[in-house]
Amino acid sequence: MRLLLGIVGLLVLAPAAGTARAQASTVDIEPWSLERMSEMGQALARQDRAAIAAGERLRRTFDGADPPGLIGSIVVADGDAQRVRFLVERDGHPRAGWDIVVSGSRTGAVVVPPDAPLSDDELAQFRARRTAAANVGAERCGRYNVFAVRDPENHDWLVWLLANANDLRTVPIDGHFRFRISADGLTLLRRDRLSAGCALHRRSPGTVQMILYTAGGTPPSEALVYVSIMHGFPISVEDSPTTFVVIDGAELERVTPRPRRRSRR
Repeated sequence: MRLLLGIVGLLVLAPAAGTARAQASTVDIEPWSLERMSEMGQALARQDRAAIAAGERLRRTFDGADPPGLIGSIVVADGDAQRVRFLVERDGHPRAGWDIVVSGSRTGAVVVPPDAPLSDDELAQFRARRTAAANVGAERCGRYNVFAVRDPENHDWLVWLLANANDLRTVPIDGHFRFRISADGLTLLRRDRLSAGCALHRRSPGTVQMILYTAGGTPPSEALVYVSIMHGFPISVEDSPTTFVVIDGAELERVTPRPRRRSRR
C-alpha cells in the first residue's frame, strides 16, 4: 500500500463542537491486530451494502415506504451471498416478514418466507442487536446503523453501532461503538467506544483527501476501515508519537514517517 501523504489533500479532524467527549485523553478499547481490523471492517461494509440494496428493493415493492409492521432486520450468510431478513412481530415474537438475497452487486427478488419462528441463531442475533442498542448510553452521536457477526474466535456476538450521516456528503468519522454480547444475545459482556467525540467530515465534490485522524488519542479500529471502504478515501491514524496506521480501504499499514532532510544553503 502506498503512503499517500503529500500526494492527496490532507485534512486534520478535531471533535465537533458541542458533542459528547470522553473524560480520558485516550480511548481504552479491546486491542485488535491490523489483520483482524481489516477482516471485520470488510464484513461491516459487506453487511451495509447488502442492507442498503435490500432496503431499496423492499421499499420499491411498497411504493417507496417501509412495509407495515417492520420491526428491524438481520443479515445472515446464504452461501457466498447474504440474506437480509426483514422482521415483523406476530403474537409477541419476531418473525420473518420478507427475505432478499444480495450477492455482490445483484439483488434478488422480495420473497415472503413461510410463517415460522426464527432459528436459534437468528433470534440470538436479533436479541444481540437490541441489547447493544439499549446500552449506547448518553455518549451517542445521532443516528446509528447496527451490524452483528458471530465472533470467529468464540460464540459471542460482536455488534457495532456505526454513526450514520444525514446526507451523502457528510461522513461520520467519530461516534462508533463495538459491543461484545453473549451467545444467546441477552447479556452485555463489553462495551467499547471506538472514538472520543462525534467528529464529521464534510466531503468536497471532485476532490480526494486523506484524513489525518488525531481526535482524542483514538487508536485505529475496524470502524475506520469500514468508513474508508464505504466512502473511498484513505485515513491516517496517529498510533503513537512516532508512527501512523494508514487505512486505505481494506489495507492497513503501520508507517514510521521518514525525517525530513534539512536543506543545504
